[in-house]
Amino acid sequence: MGRSSLCGVATVAELTSLLAAHDLPTDLVDELLDGMPGTLLLDEAAEVLAADLTLCHPPLVAEEVRVQLGPEGREHTRRVTVVTHDRRGLLAATAGALAGLGLSVVAAAAATWEDRGMAMEGVTVVDAERRQWGQSEWDRVAVEVEEVVRGTRVPSVAFRPAAPVKAVASPVLDGNALVTVEAPDRIGLVWAIASWFEMGGYNVLAARLSDDGAGRANDAFLVDRAPDVDRLVAHLDGSENAGSRLGRLRRRRGR
Repeated sequence: MGRSSLCGVATVAELTSLLAAHDLPTDLVDELLDGMPGTLLLDEAAEVLAADLTLCHPPLVAEEVRVQLGPEGREHTRRVTVVTHDRRGLLAATAGALAGLGLSVVAAAAATWEDRGMAMEGVTVVDAERRQWGQSEWDRVAVEVEEVVRGTRVPSVAFRPAAPVKAVASPVLDGNALVTVEAPDRIGLVWAIASWFEMGGYNVLAARLSDDGAGRANDAFLVDRAPDVDRLVAHLDGSENAGSRLGRLRRRRGR
């Protein structure tokens, strides 16, 4: 799927200045920046982050989902920003909507503000098929992302497991865990990982994507507790289904 890391290295001072120009309340700016994961500052340019954060104001109303598409300066590439009430499965919904449209997620970051019950995702997508999309097609992307996140549309994702996969869970502060995943890079991988977390009752608090330039994804997810990474690996490399098929075969043979 071909990912890239945006090396903007935004500073708090730059963001404060940019957000002030958008008339965001000073106390809100301070709260947003205080609760932002440091990986966002490292990965994104200040202008990109500021555009994302402006979507956090005014306060969300009940069940509101905000989706914004911005240019990335490259053809067939867009920045998709989602701000809504924090809930488990948000990243899975966003990634599923995008994968269902045949879009590759090449960079993603997420942040949550617990006191406000709010979450923000900034996702960079590429149309690997290089379709000649106009504004109406990209507007449809925003609509479908909003509908899937809201729960009024179910995405259709054609994801095929592939090996080799490696996953490691490392404990961090507050009982959270940092889960790193190395796997063959392809459309739907982020959805497959995030939806597995959702099905297991895990909440993704932050995410960071990268690759090794040779078709291997190196992704990191901050989740609210440590998962069984062996089961995650089996889900992603297909051995989970292979094991189920073997078990059914043995039962039919009376073993």
